[in-house]
Amino acid sequence: MTNPFLCTSDIDQTEYLTPRVSLNRAVMAKCPVKGVEEGLDGKRFSELFSPGAIVAEMRRVSRYYGIDFSSMPDFSLPMQLDKALRSEDVRYRQMAERVAQKFGNRLGLLLLTLKTGLPENRAARDDWDDSCWECWRDLNTVILLGGLASSHLGRRFKQQVQEVFDYAGVKPYNIMLFENAAYLGVMGLGQRMMEDETSSLVLDMGQTYFKRAVLKKSGGIISGIQTLDSLPSRYMQIPFDDDGDKLAAAFDLHNYILNIVSSTYKEALETSDLSDRILISIANYTHSGILNPIRGGYADEVCIVTSGEMMALYAAANISHAVQSFGKRGYATLRGLILNGKGIENEDELVAKAAEEIGTEVIRKVPRDPMVQKAEDLGKTVVEAFPDCE
Repeated sequence: MTNPFLCTSDIDQTEYLTPRVSLNRAVMAKCPVKGVEEGLDGKRFSELFSPGAIVAEMRRVSRYYGIDFSSMPDFSLPMQLDKALRSEDVRYRQMAERVAQKFGNRLGLLLLTLKTGLPENRAARDDWDDSCWECWRDLNTVILLGGLASSHLGRRFKQQVQEVFDYAGVKPYNIMLFENAAYLGVMGLGQRMMEDETSSLVLDMGQTYFKRAVLKKSGGIISGIQTLDSLPSRYMQIPFDDDGDKLAAAFDLHNYILNIVSSTYKEALETSDLSDRILISIANYTHSGILNPIRGGYADEVCIVTSGEMMALYAAANISHAVQSFGKRGYATLRGLILNGKGIENEDELVAKAAEEIGTEVIRKVPRDPMVQKAEDLGKTVVEAFPDCE
């Protein structure tokens, strides 16, 4: 069976996941079976099963059991759910059982939606063709990963999924769980990218948590893992209409990531002899090692900023291949190149030729201005150093 969610790079022939593999944008237009939970028709998968939805339910249910979570931040609550399932306090166990049952049932309904592929649900996912639904119909095994799939909570989810499929009279998927499921991505990254006989800091920057670990690789395999406390993902959702607010949040995210990388490396050095290579996995789709610039459908057109330098033009070519590949599937299209001049010889001609080779054009030119370098030498922005400069 050909996997419709995988494509092969035309640059280096490696396989990569396309954005349509995401289940967050799927819609349960029609619940595949009645009698499990009502009122779910028309909701996105991301509304029905997500850390945010679980947090809201925990806060709602906890009040009935006299449990006060008001002092706990949202990002810490999902991990408390697994602990509560094992708590000696019956109130916490009962609260956790209610939440785990509800979201285990929802996970079962989401998987059942994929398995049955009702016409209403197919129509609600316009970027999927029949091959996508047939892939989920014929799939045998589903592996649950991430922090919510770990330990007792993962086993409760698996149990509820089985019960939902049995109730619907549909043969279930084989649900597989792993201990330390939250760190499988970290270990996979280390196995693929680490040099042998070294220890490295590895960061998995997801939508909910930044997982942190120190991995040791010897004999070609991961031989040791030291997990560090996960940190909340911040500034990952930008619900702003104003471009200025979006830009401010992007800078905040940039600084937050840099601070995490720096502080984590210093923390890990206290107990480990680390190599100087830090491995980071980012919650995004890639094409030939380049981040997908159109994740989430935020853009209709993509402009690539480049200079006439060889590496900049090479990166522009890679990005253009990714955009054009995704564009065939209904995502954003390539508008053209923006020349950010570096003042090198024949720069205009070099970039124009590159644009022609990748099938686009140079739509804007930003000439090099020596005032930028003068301001940098002063440790200031151009506006600060030369307020009267045009």
